[in-house]
Amino acid sequence: MNAQRFTELVEAYGAEPARWPATEREDALAYMKAHPRDADNLLAPARSLDTVLESGRLDTTDTSFLAARILKAAQESDGMELPANDVVGGPTRLPRRQPVWRSIAATFVITTGVGFAMGQTAAAKSARIAEAEALLSLTLENPYDSTDLWEDL
Repeated sequence: MNAQRFTELVEAYGAEPARWPATEREDALAYMKAHPRDADNLLAPARSLDTVLESGRLDTTDTSFLAARILKAAQESDGMELPANDVVGGPTRLPRRQPVWRSIAATFVITTGVGFAMGQTAAAKSARIAEAEALLSLTLENPYDSTDLWEDL
């Protein structure tokens, strides 16, 4: 055990040897006996930190603090007793429902928007967009047919 490792043990586990790892505890105690002044200089601040940390620890089985808080809250209340299932102020009003046509219109707008967005996304990702446009132009009626122009002459 050297001074650096002893310092690491004290900083990590505190001043209480029972908290130190069992594999290094004997070596650390031997270091404390061999170097009492250095060990005391390291252990003094660790003991004060351990004291502060232990003072904040509450016993988890002790419910007296909780009981005191409940009693204090009961004494500070205005004394109005109300059963747990009663509602102060009478029955609550349910919010008015919107007319059915608004729901239908909103559904139509949303589905139209989603359909348009999906169509735009699919068209943008298509690798054969030029071929599709050419095929579409062939199937559509063209009002400017070149054969009509030559018949008039």
